[in-house]
Amino acid sequence: MDLESKELLLAAIKKGNRIQDPLMSVEKLLAYVGAENYAPACCNRIRFAGLVDEAHIMHANPSEKNLHMDLQGIQKCREILNGYMEPERFQQIYEYFESSDNVTRALNNILFYLRNSSKKALRKMYCEASETEALKGKCYSPDIILEELKSRRLFRKEYLEIKMILKTCFATIWYYHQFKGLPSLVNEEIRQKAKDENKPDGLKELLYVHFTQEDNLSLSEEVKARYRNNYSGVFYKRYILGLWAMAEGIIYDMFDVDRHVKKVVDFARLLIDGGRYVSIDYGTQNAMVFLLWNKGIDKKWYCTREYYYSGRDKGKQKADSQYADDLEKWLEGTPVKAIIVDPSAASFITELNNRGYKTMKADNDVEDGIRLVSTLLNTEKIAFSQSCINTIKEFASYIWDPKAADRGEDKPIKQHDHAMDAVRYFCYTILNNKTIKIRSKSAYGFN
Repeated sequence: MDLESKELLLAAIKKGNRIQDPLMSVEKLLAYVGAENYAPACCNRIRFAGLVDEAHIMHANPSEKNLHMDLQGIQKCREILNGYMEPERFQQIYEYFESSDNVTRALNNILFYLRNSSKKALRKMYCEASETEALKGKCYSPDIILEELKSRRLFRKEYLEIKMILKTCFATIWYYHQFKGLPSLVNEEIRQKAKDENKPDGLKELLYVHFTQEDNLSLSEEVKARYRNNYSGVFYKRYILGLWAMAEGIIYDMFDVDRHVKKVVDFARLLIDGGRYVSIDYGTQNAMVFLLWNKGIDKKWYCTREYYYSGRDKGKQKADSQYADDLEKWLEGTPVKAIIVDPSAASFITELNNRGYKTMKADNDVEDGIRLVSTLLNTEKIAFSQSCINTIKEFASYIWDPKAADRGEDKPIKQHDHAMDAVRYFCYTILNNKTIKIRSKSAYGFN
């Protein structure tokens, strides 16, 4: 490969485009036979013949009278051009130009091949081209292959940056940092300086439109009130106030001991016999949590009892069979409809099934589960016995992960969350209306 072709390839790879087909102006073409003075007249004849299509025969720019053409354009204008040169001379010029066009086509084929090759294939080609002369005849020299690999890393980096902007816009809003984040005083200084220099200020004009449910005329006041009561904290800011709010701080900030923690004597007579479930968050080193849930005649669900054992805190781990024994003792013969278990605890689910318990794998959708628990707390559809000490304690320490928020994700910190997971498993698996409609209770062995 000659140096010029190599430079063309490298430039096209860096820019991410193809090599442009060669063009020749009418003036330059006639200059080969010393007839460049006839170029204006020749161009006029081509225009009058209606051959200018701006694809193969074109103006280089709107104000230029000279015409440019590629190989097909030269062929279309053959009869007119033959009027200014001998046919044999025209054929020589045409063949020379055709050879240049063939080179360009071959280089573009190389680009196409390289761009459609995997990184693995390119690395293999690079190693082979570095060690042997065999590939030089195919124009795949090591530096060209290396440039293609480099360009992919560059485009990958740009792609990841754009993806990160899109991913984090919900929480941090890219344009806020770019434009709105500038103090108004700085904006005014920029505008004034640009005005003095008679230049554009470069500041972006952004349209900010804010809607809330109050703008929805189809919603009645009763429906609006119900929606307002369903949410609080970050979800209230997002879904009711329509704000781009970041998830931060305590997750269940609506939890109130006075509203959600009850003495057993206050709700014991409300409990329905038979409407019970157990939800379990599984742990070996981490805490193992059992929560017993009972429905009341007031349509609330009460968490009446908890089991909490941390192998890390106690300095001793337990096996699945030992936890199953603890569950049996803890229930004290209390009948339950089903046991909802952490879906990752396959071995423990097998142990419980072997002992005759009906088990359900918990629906482990974290974000939607947290949203549902928040709604249930807000509407006081769930309550907790005073005896659930660790569960009540975790409500105060269960917080959003600030690092995840910086990435535009809503995730809790994975600490002090074991009872919270057990609460979420029950609520999102049993009390989620969509789940109840989809699930077949008979599939789990109960009516």
